[in-house]
Amino acid sequence: MNESLRTRSFAASVYTLPARIITVLIVTAVMIAVSGLAAIALPATQFELDGNAVSNGHDDWQNVLAGTGGDFNHSFMTDENNDTTYFTGGGSKDGHDVSDWKYNALGAQDKDEITNAYSAAYINAGHLDLYFGADRYANSGDSTAGFWFFQNKISLDGSGGFSGVHSVGDLLIVSDFSNGGAISSIKAYKWNGSGLTAFSATGGDCSTHLADPLCAIVNQTEVTAPWAYTPKSGTAGKFPAIGSFLEGGIDLNDSNVFGANVPCFASYLVETRASNSTDSTLSDFALGSVNTCGKVTGTKYNDLNINGSRNNGEPGLENWTISLVGSGATVTTKTDANGNYEFDDVEPGTYTVCETMQNTWSQSQPSSGADCSAHGGGKGYSITIGLGDTVVRDFGNYQSPDLAIDKTADAASVSAGSDIGFKIKVTNNGPGPANSVSLTDPLPTKTGISWTVADDGGATCNIASNTLTCTKSVLASGASFTVHVTSHTTKDSCGTYDNTATVSASHNDGSPQDSASTEVLCASIAIDKTADQGTVSAGTDIGFKIKVTNIGAGAATGVSMTDTLPTNAGLSWTVADDGGATCGISSGVLTCTMASLASGVSFTVHITSPTTKATCGTVDNTASVTTTNDGHGEDSASISVLCPSIDVAKVADQGTVSAGTGIGFKITVTNTGQGNATNVTMTDTLPTNAGLSWTVADDGGATCGISQGVLTCTMASLAAGAHFTVHITSPTDKTTCGTVNNTASASAENDGSDQASASVTVLCPAIDVAKVADADPVNANDPVGFKITVTNTGQGDATDVTMTDTLPTNAGLSWTVADDGGATCGISAGVLTCTMASLASGAHFTVHITSPTTKATCGTINNTASASAENDGSDEASASIHVLCPDVTITKIADAGTVKGGDVVGFTITVSNADTQTTGTAYNVVVTDPLPSGLTWHIDPTVQGCSITNGSLTCNVGNLGPGDHFSVHIVSDPTTAADCGTTVTNTGYVTLDNGDGGNATDHVDVTCPDLGIGIAKDGPQYAHVGDTVQYTMTVTNGTDEPLSNIVVTDPKCNSAPVYQSGDTNNDQILQSGEAWVYTCDHVVLSTDTDPLLNTAHVDGQDKLGRHTSNEASHSVDILHPSISIVKTANPISGGPGDPVTYTYVVKNTSSDTTLYNVTVTDDKLGFIGTIAVLAPGQSVTLHKSTTLPTTAGALTNVGTATGADRLGKKVSAHDDAVVTVVLAIRLPRTGSDTGLPLETGFALLGIGFVFIGIARKRHAVEDEIEASDS
Repeated sequence: MNESLRTRSFAASVYTLPARIITVLIVTAVMIAVSGLAAIALPATQFELDGNAVSNGHDDWQNVLAGTGGDFNHSFMTDENNDTTYFTGGGSKDGHDVSDWKYNALGAQDKDEITNAYSAAYINAGHLDLYFGADRYANSGDSTAGFWFFQNKISLDGSGGFSGVHSVGDLLIVSDFSNGGAISSIKAYKWNGSGLTAFSATGGDCSTHLADPLCAIVNQTEVTAPWAYTPKSGTAGKFPAIGSFLEGGIDLNDSNVFGANVPCFASYLVETRASNSTDSTLSDFALGSVNTCGKVTGTKYNDLNINGSRNNGEPGLENWTISLVGSGATVTTKTDANGNYEFDDVEPGTYTVCETMQNTWSQSQPSSGADCSAHGGGKGYSITIGLGDTVVRDFGNYQSPDLAIDKTADAASVSAGSDIGFKIKVTNNGPGPANSVSLTDPLPTKTGISWTVADDGGATCNIASNTLTCTKSVLASGASFTVHVTSHTTKDSCGTYDNTATVSASHNDGSPQDSASTEVLCASIAIDKTADQGTVSAGTDIGFKIKVTNIGAGAATGVSMTDTLPTNAGLSWTVADDGGATCGISSGVLTCTMASLASGVSFTVHITSPTTKATCGTVDNTASVTTTNDGHGEDSASISVLCPSIDVAKVADQGTVSAGTGIGFKITVTNTGQGNATNVTMTDTLPTNAGLSWTVADDGGATCGISQGVLTCTMASLAAGAHFTVHITSPTDKTTCGTVNNTASASAENDGSDQASASVTVLCPAIDVAKVADADPVNANDPVGFKITVTNTGQGDATDVTMTDTLPTNAGLSWTVADDGGATCGISAGVLTCTMASLASGAHFTVHITSPTTKATCGTINNTASASAENDGSDEASASIHVLCPDVTITKIADAGTVKGGDVVGFTITVSNADTQTTGTAYNVVVTDPLPSGLTWHIDPTVQGCSITNGSLTCNVGNLGPGDHFSVHIVSDPTTAADCGTTVTNTGYVTLDNGDGGNATDHVDVTCPDLGIGIAKDGPQYAHVGDTVQYTMTVTNGTDEPLSNIVVTDPKCNSAPVYQSGDTNNDQILQSGEAWVYTCDHVVLSTDTDPLLNTAHVDGQDKLGRHTSNEASHSVDILHPSISIVKTANPISGGPGDPVTYTYVVKNTSSDTTLYNVTVTDDKLGFIGTIAVLAPGQSVTLHKSTTLPTTAGALTNVGTATGADRLGKKVSAHDDAVVTVVLAIRLPRTGSDTGLPLETGFALLGIGFVFIGIARKRHAVEDEIEASDS
């Protein structure tokens, strides 16, 4: 609005300049316009700035964003309606650093809602041209758009702020986002370190300002959106007319922008706001990235074939350091998993690209170039990069191989007839692959030798002229291959075979080699035969061992041993051990064979046979051996067989014993013959008197056992003159009384049999048990006990008396022997055991046991004791004790399940003991409660024995009898805002010495209702500069929580807002349902923005000190009414009574204010007419006709136009017009021409008036322009 005024003032002042000056200015303007057209800053053939996004023959957003444009960088950001990123807070202004900016999800007006934003960069004749654009959700009103290009990376920090800061030179372009048509304002700024500095470059709507360094344009009609777009009103996929889509461009190298010093940009942000002032609070934004400078990229790869260029299959190398050196600085980066690296935002200039060499690696690409010794070593690249350039440079490296060879013989030596062989293993121990690997091996020769490749190990191998050759194109690092060559041997192949192999490869350091040897050996056979024993007794097995040995250096083959076996009576031969040979007996002949017998190796065959008493005498035997590759041999041995004689004797341990005392017999078996007795067996059918249980106390070296009441003892061999004695014993009891008779017999396999008898007399006793409890019943924690009395009521002595008592295992019991009564007592594994070696007839002993009890012992303790004697039966007795326990419970109940913030929290803890016949008193009852933290607790009312220490409640209750109970009540200080939304959970515990404790829990929820305060702002819709505008702010409470400390502020008000009404109960507390009214005034200044937008803020707090705030805005349209009138007359002279017509041209010279009821009057003619509505810039012409008066002279009429704006403010203007009335005067004359001079004089006088009128009219026109300008 003010800019338009300045433009009109300039035009008016030009109008009043002298003609020569006007001519000079017009010519100059034409020259400027012509020269401007010759220098188009933003070529239309480069990018179409035509108010739509569809390509019409040249680049436009449609094909640029699809990747088919001529740009070197572009970006596209989607910022959907109702997204979660909007500017907020007073620091979110363009004049503040990025670190002051804040965002939230509260949204923006529909007309300020960005839906998409985009940019593109071009190089044009060495200039960097940036194009920018955005579309919005609704075009229901004007908005202002800002386009930031940052040198640093800018991003959201995820917590309502921005990461990154400004750099000096960051670019901001501010343009109208108008729904009224043309772009009236576009401006570029740069960040100066603490704020914004405007560039001197100017521009306007691209439809008329393409020659300027910057311009912008909005769509004039509905146009197609080439990306997903849905407007608030209109057709999806269409930008509604007018002003839904904005695009623009700027030449950054223009001398009025950056000139030659264009910075690099990395981030792009599009914003909206209410006005084009850089101090306006920002609204919506869309954030993305750009790259307007150069890029250096490439790949670091493993040059496996070392040819200096990358081939298929050669992998990238990860985590290598690449350096970019230039402008006095060095930046580095690491290669990624594919070996790729990239430097973005590289400013134009000359650089060196280097790699940092790593151990064991050599460089193959580049093979020459820049010296990088100061930046990692090796060679590098010297590059020059310009705006938008991408330079690609690769680095190739390789690692050298390190071949090793290992040759081993299959065996150090073999016997003639066996295969020999060698394995040659080639390994690459180097970090790099080995190429063109070659293995050679001149193979040894001899009679019977013929070499073949048994396994090529993956190499390509062949044998020619007795030389092995193997090749492999590539052997990877750490890989190996093994070649195996073999040959058969014969008896003519004996000797040593030496062999050496050599390997080589390209880029390998040297040709390593290795050697190995093997030997072919021959054989010699021998036989040795021995008897197992030279002499044996009849019935004993006999046997021979035949040992066959190869005493030669080589293995013997086809070995065969034979033996014609002895046929003495009672013999039956078997092969007990074949020694590894294949053996068999056929027709009394033993035959054993072995395919091969190694040098120094032997096998021994063992043959055996049983003997009988018929075999007595000498047994002779001879064996022989032969081989297929050696001679033969034989050997003999003999055995003598002898015979035995068996005798038996039996005696009792004692002739007479008492019942309970063990009895026994000794049976002696003797060989009285000359030979060993074999398989000797002694049997004894044992006495079966009651109470007997026989065991073998001593087997005398024989193998003895008792089965089904029969003792059987055996001995494999009993030497001549030798014997064995078996001792059997049995316990006795009172049922055994009487005589015990016994007879034993013995025999041998190689002899006859014998027998013997003996007897024992047994005498008998009786045992009794009594048991009583110490006391019954008792209370838990009281001791308990029993007395057990064992008495011998029999006539004889009781021996080995044992009393046992499986003690009660009720929980909490721990038994001890208080008095053993003279017995030997102990408790093990819960069993009491007392013993006494002998208890005389009529004697007794009493044992006393005791135990403490605990709370776990409650119930009946049952106990039974039993006693027995070794020579008698058993007896038992029982007793019981009843243990009573308390039954204590605890409850905890909150005073209220839910409290509001500021209220107290309380709990009641109650401990009770049950009231039944089986309930005992609870001892030493203690209540504890670790109280919830964050609150201060009290005992209310106080209870004796209860206290709170270090946040924990302790109550020492003491004993609690059956039916008794105890209670305590705890309460907190009032809760605070910090407790809002928390749950106070509390658990109380009870413990006692003689019973189970417990716990109880309850909780209280602390709720703090949400706060909400509302503000509505109202005021006039229109005002004039100098008017006093009164604003009304209505504050309401949006919740049921009362609010206090209400503060209303408004930065535009001349003084702080003043409370007027609404506090219905005058308590200065804003209650739900109240509406408090505040007012303030503002005098409209000429410096105020138009429209005048201001925002009021309200803040309040609840009783907990929690704050809530809100704000509301109001906009006032500032009116600037003005009017002009131009009055003309036609004709400008005439005679009396002649008609004349006056024309009145009335114009509304305001650019923003409509005038109403415009009246036009004339000081001579009166009312001329009325114009009901006169729009801004509109002109209306009125006419009025009359006749000239009869009086001569200049007739001056003044026309006045008066109108009022919508607020009733009147403006007026006037203009006059002059008409000359000329009278026809005739004077007397003499002669024909006497009056001519006078008539001529009057005529000239009339003409003079006419020129006066013309001069006056020109003055009126000048006044009109001046009035219009004012």
